[in-house]
Amino acid sequence: MYRSLLLLLVPFYALSQSKIHNVWNFSNRCVDFNSGNPVALPSTPMYAPEASSGVCDGDGNLLFYTNGGQNPNNQSFIGGVWNRNNQLMPNGLLDHDAAGCNSAHMGTIVVPDPANSTKTNSNCYFILTVDCMESLTSPPPENKGLRYTKIDMSLDGGLGDVLEKGVPIVTMPVSGGVSSNHEIVTAMPHANGTDYWILFAQKDSVGILLLSAAGFSEPTYFHVAPGYMVPSPKGDRLMIRNLLFDFDAATGTIANPLTLTPGGTCFSPDGLLLYIINGGQLKQYNLQAPDIPASSITLGGGLYVRIHLAPDHRIYLLDDDGFTGRIECPSVVGTDCDYNPDYTLLLGEASQGVPHYMQSPFYYEGNFCDELSTGTDHELPTVVLSPNPNKGTFRLSLPVPSATIVLSAMDGTIAAKLTVDSNQDIDLRDLSPGLYFISSPERLFSPIKMRLTP
Repeated sequence: MYRSLLLLLVPFYALSQSKIHNVWNFSNRCVDFNSGNPVALPSTPMYAPEASSGVCDGDGNLLFYTNGGQNPNNQSFIGGVWNRNNQLMPNGLLDHDAAGCNSAHMGTIVVPDPANSTKTNSNCYFILTVDCMESLTSPPPENKGLRYTKIDMSLDGGLGDVLEKGVPIVTMPVSGGVSSNHEIVTAMPHANGTDYWILFAQKDSVGILLLSAAGFSEPTYFHVAPGYMVPSPKGDRLMIRNLLFDFDAATGTIANPLTLTPGGTCFSPDGLLLYIINGGQLKQYNLQAPDIPASSITLGGGLYVRIHLAPDHRIYLLDDDGFTGRIECPSVVGTDCDYNPDYTLLLGEASQGVPHYMQSPFYYEGNFCDELSTGTDHELPTVVLSPNPNKGTFRLSLPVPSATIVLSAMDGTIAAKLTVDSNQDIDLRDLSPGLYFISSPERLFSPIKMRLTP
């Protein structure tokens, strides 16, 4: 039976996963995803030329953020932990002797403490850090290895403070060259839903250890040439450099490597598709295809950018100015994933940094865009929308002389409601660019999707 599109938009969006990474702090910029679309916020006091991380509470309210530590070659920008008021925590200075380095590519990530957490909130967090290449070449050369800094949110009147700072977890050798330090640490949930696997690169191997209520385990090493390391939000796969692995979230083992194109990598929210930018081309791979490498299709070119999955279930492209492209429905196979090269959100200096967050909170089972329109009665007439995409001016070929139409945004809000004639010129250029659904409150036609470009 037909159910209105508008009624379905809000419940499905409410089923999204934890909001602990709904605010991104990177470089000295901030982007808030809590509205359902990214919103640029004022700049922050943090300087992070490469990886930075942070965390929110279960309702998406920012708790703290960090750049991981001090760069030994650049003492003018501090390493630190800042609270939700953009103030350095009282014990939050992460100098070069204490933690990691703000010039490590994927050098810091925040993970809840399994001993002090619920499903959506935590009282304590671990900031995991690894050192940067600069440390190996600075006199005297050093490598601080994998370390943790612990944050207790009950301190400083609920604003949080650093409880432990720069505690060693894994010692790494002090030697020059990428063979001893690859500036990579990331994290994936354990199958039990409470603990976390910590993954890092050392020499010619990938190390994996368990973080539980008992603390950090000894690492297990897999002889895999390290590189850019991206977990699937579903937790069952791991991309390392140009190799796609199966990941066992119960045992922390990787297996069955499959060679793909190297490049910037991002999984779809359901973990069933893989997006890679290589040689300026954006490619999609279907991970359920019998021949995954042969499933590759090219969605766009001329793209020398970074790629990130976000809390709103979309994938964003990030260049020197900010967000410069978006995949609207990244769980859809083929060009219907709706890659939008015209989407922009200018952030300025944010291009200097890389937002580095766990991918598991972005997991969404199923196709979010399809589920937005679940319940459509396919026996209803369809309408022809032209052009699509458009810049706010379009026509609808209706099955009746005139009808009331409703345009709904992805977050369920009504963007416009008006009565139009069939094939009438419609002007909605005042709407913000994005993906909209056009429906009929009187059930005169099936809802359709429209993309409005800048």
